[in-house]
Amino acid sequence: MKVPFKYLFVLGSIVLFSLAFTFLKPTPLYLEIPKGWPKPHYDFSKNPLTEEGFQLGRQLFYDPILSRDNTISCASCHLQATGFTHVDHELSHGIDGKIGTRNSMTLMNLAWSKSFMWDGGVNHLDVQALNPITSPDEMDET
Repeated sequence: MKVPFKYLFVLGSIVLFSLAFTFLKPTPLYLEIPKGWPKPHYDFSKNPLTEEGFQLGRQLFYDPILSRDNTISCASCHLQATGFTHVDHELSHGIDGKIGTRNSMTLMNLAWSKSFMWDGGVNHLDVQALNPITSPDEMDET
């Protein structure tokens, strides 16, 4: 069975991150919650904030390798310059010039959210990214 290089690259990144996390002491990051804010809904005890995890997430967010044709990254629709959303289109554009069924939501304060996507169809932050990655109109990856 021939495995495409991009799968090996993503798998290799995850394995390297896991090894680094296992053998090296991760650099913890601390979330400072503003005075008067509620406790985040997200349970950080199950996925602690670390510098290494942050850097891996950032790399994957900007890398188009997660799309079927290596042209669309998360950042293609969640533009940093516009508050991590897409403001110049009514609907997000995906691979092969396809038009999606929704526009990207802003990525802000997600640790306080209990549901994700415009219809609330995702109920956990850890699995939210699977929707755009597997959507045939967005990133079209398996």
